[in-house]
Amino acid sequence: MRAYINRKQVRRSTNSEDKRQAEKEAIRIYLELQQKSINNESISKSSGFVVIAEKLQTENERRVVEEQISDSKTKNDRYRLKNDLIPFFKKYQLNEIDYSILSQYFKYVNDKRQSNEEDKLHTNTLKLHLSHLKQIFKHGAKLGAIQSLPVFPSFKTIDEPRTGFNKSEYTKLHSTLRNRIGYKQVISDSNGKLIRNVELTQELYDLIIFMTNSFIRPTDIKVMRHTHVAIVNQNNNLYLRLTHPRTKSHSQPVITLEQAVEVYKNIVSRQKKNKEYKSDGYVFMPSYDNRTYALRQLQRQFDLLLEITNLKKDTNGKDRVLYSLRHTAITFRMLEADNLDLLTLSKNARTSNEMLSRFYLKYLSPEMNVEKLQSQKNPKIKEAMTKRRKS
Repeated sequence: MRAYINRKQVRRSTNSEDKRQAEKEAIRIYLELQQKSINNESISKSSGFVVIAEKLQTENERRVVEEQISDSKTKNDRYRLKNDLIPFFKKYQLNEIDYSILSQYFKYVNDKRQSNEEDKLHTNTLKLHLSHLKQIFKHGAKLGAIQSLPVFPSFKTIDEPRTGFNKSEYTKLHSTLRNRIGYKQVISDSNGKLIRNVELTQELYDLIIFMTNSFIRPTDIKVMRHTHVAIVNQNNNLYLRLTHPRTKSHSQPVITLEQAVEVYKNIVSRQKKNKEYKSDGYVFMPSYDNRTYALRQLQRQFDLLLEITNLKKDTNGKDRVLYSLRHTAITFRMLEADNLDLLTLSKNARTSNEMLSRFYLKYLSPEMNVEKLQSQKNPKIKEAMTKRRKS
């Protein structure tokens, strides 16, 4: 059957060789197309925005199973599709969407938030929407729905790096926790109803020391098993070699500092004593099969510790979180290591030189490294500088 809808010819098969049955199916299809037209929905089965977006989503969900991308990404994409992208783009064919329509979309999502008395979307959040749209169009090009990509709006990147802890703050953090292990706090809602009990544990203390000596991300805690940890004593260097699954597209082994070895041995000893240890079990919170919940429990403990130590916010008023310990580890290495190059540090921390400079070392000032800045190779100049300091 053929029909003209919105000045476009649409062809459909009735999937029948019986004339009467085919006529009934043709009428049903025509009414369905009219209904879509009235609702401003795409009338194409193969090249509509919704169709291509759903095909991309299906492919990404398959890639999650193959551990190529994270499950959290597909969940965020699904939420964005349902709440923002599909409501706006459902009436369009992919090849109809141009720069003007894309610009209207970003106005639409901001207007929608303001109508709900919410703040405008942050630039970095808008960039997530933009990235999602680009992926949909690229997938459409792969499927032959479009021949070329449209011109996309651009947004200036605003880096908002988390901050870590300085030496005195870090000392205050773990020394306070050492004396408060077992401390409990009741969390209630505004009506006084009990929500949960939060208890500071030895596990959090071990985690703080471990993270600041291993550069790992909080998400690594969810997946790290004892089978991913090897104690290595090589060329008078004692360290852990961590081979946990890929994070942020990086999969190379992570080498820890020596102090992490002692912490790990304590963790294994405690788990064996509590009959929690399994050779293929989780390093942290092994009794929780729900790893997202396990990480959340540690985060709640850490938040409580930050409140007790009055370290929840940094000097710029930004909140500190568990991730701040990774920033602390990287900053300490840059300040304390002897001639450590950025490439070695970035590879070991499963990141890049650019990310180190833009985020992890953003607040590292030259004054923090004044000794290296003033260091001299020439022994005569070095000797003269030493004499000046003594005098």
